[in-house]
Amino acid sequence: MPLYDLLIQGGRVIDPSVGLDAVRDVAFAAGLVAAVGIGLSPSDAALTYDATGKIVVSGLIDLMVHREGLTPIGAQPSPGVTTAASPGDAGAHIVGAAKALPGNGIRWFHWINASKIGYTAWPHKVHPWMDYVDQAALTAALVAHQNVALGIKVLLGEVHTGHLPSSDDFVPLTRAIAARAAAEAATGQAFRILVHTGGMRTPADIGTVVSVLRAGDIIAHSFAGYANSSGQATGLAQGFAPIQAAYDAVAKGILLMNGRSGSMDWLTAVIVTATINHATPGIRMNLLAADWYTQAAGLTPPTPLLQVMSEYLALNTPSNVNFAAFANLPALSPAIALDDVIRAATYTPAQIIGSRGPAGLGTLAIGAPGDAVVLSLDSGAFTFDDDLYGVPPYGTDGHRMTAVQRLTHVKTVAAG
Repeated sequence: MPLYDLLIQGGRVIDPSVGLDAVRDVAFAAGLVAAVGIGLSPSDAALTYDATGKIVVSGLIDLMVHREGLTPIGAQPSPGVTTAASPGDAGAHIVGAAKALPGNGIRWFHWINASKIGYTAWPHKVHPWMDYVDQAALTAALVAHQNVALGIKVLLGEVHTGHLPSSDDFVPLTRAIAARAAAEAATGQAFRILVHTGGMRTPADIGTVVSVLRAGDIIAHSFAGYANSSGQATGLAQGFAPIQAAYDAVAKGILLMNGRSGSMDWLTAVIVTATINHATPGIRMNLLAADWYTQAAGLTPPTPLLQVMSEYLALNTPSNVNFAAFANLPALSPAIALDDVIRAATYTPAQIIGSRGPAGLGTLAIGAPGDAVVLSLDSGAFTFDDDLYGVPPYGTDGHRMTAVQRLTHVKTVAAG
């Protein structure tokens, strides 16, 4: 009987959890990683796959995939994703039903929406009905579903709370934080807050968000560039530089996520990562996510996680972006390494899941889940448009990037 069920031979294995970036063989048995080494024998494997010239990484983890069966915009994860989290599709009243949905080979977790109805009422937004933001129900849901609930998803900004008095803008966040505290006291389990900020009422509001979040909480759309109804920039970049709140977030240990679909702006991305005036260091994303959904009316086309990763890698050369003001910017220093990109879609999101997931998740360690992806790093000229490209009043200048490399999916291995 063969020692291994599958042997992937000769690929460039990148495992940021141990700093590995070298040509190795990876073997799987009984649904787990069984060996990583040089010269593993094909005769010991029931199946072999030649990955020469390709990249081999742990199965990708996307912490923002709208889940099929919970919302009209739900979908199966994009190629290469073997672990996913639903970003607030389920409110407190249907998390139990969400757990019962078939996984279809995907390991699923959930962010519980601060609104009890979640995204089940799409395309209606969730927070205009403040009665649905039920603190007690949130606490109860976190306690009951602590094995799959990563924390609470909170949507802020004019589109969600703009109809309310400004004094109520942060009511959903305040209630979520209180619900989290009660659930942690009851369970001893840590939960996180995932905040969607976009088109805030005032430019200062993002600073208020940062001031009440704690280390380990997440700002979901850190490259978003949408202005508020007054035309003001309200994100992490304002006035052609990262605002102080961006640095405060990093100092506090708040994690920055590039949740892509519907909220990417190359201008903001370049400003945040490169820092235009070079007086302060650029800021890096901790997490990459697709915010994946099915195509629906009124939504920008969804972007697969591998494209999100390719776009982030392309920011190493800001002059790739077609706006004259940045044409002479030097490459990023320090550069965004391929290792950084892989880490933000494997090992770091696995740390968010923590003990809710299996040991070794997001790595290729011996005994880790037998999830792996074979990738190709292609060379050429690849055009990436952000979500503001061609959208009035933003136009096209500064919203298209031409990259020289792109990660593409070759093969996914799930559970060995």
